[in-house]
Amino acid sequence: MSGKIHNAWWVLIGLCIILGIGKGTLNNSAGLFLPSISNELGIGMGDLSLYFSVSAIITLLYLPFGGKLIAKYNIRLILIISIICEAGAYIAFSFMNSVWGWYLFAVPLAFGGIFITVIAGPVLISNGLKKEMA
Repeated sequence: MSGKIHNAWWVLIGLCIILGIGKGTLNNSAGLFLPSISNELGIGMGDLSLYFSVSAIITLLYLPFGGKLIAKYNIRLILIISIICEAGAYIAFSFMNSVWGWYLFAVPLAFGGIFITVIAGPVLISNGLKKEMA
């Protein structure tokens, strides 16, 4: 043993951070703020929380193409764009004065979430194992 930390551990730590922030913090805590936002916009909770359904439908439609994009383009670039899309959507939510904006920005939110919370982990682990096996 040389005492160096194996690269696979760094990949695992990075994925835990990405998934912890992307899925755990942002996506799973979004519902906590809906009552306040609903009151502020003067709309019902059902109307506002419909953006979750829009996001789920976009995820359903984009997910089959996500793996193809990862295989074709640089994964780092795709993850950077995905983080910008997801974070940008949350920032844009804060400027919306009506519910239509929430539905609109559910699209980049879902697009970013596909790569950050669904595809990145298995692909990065698989790529790391391929390098180790070779």
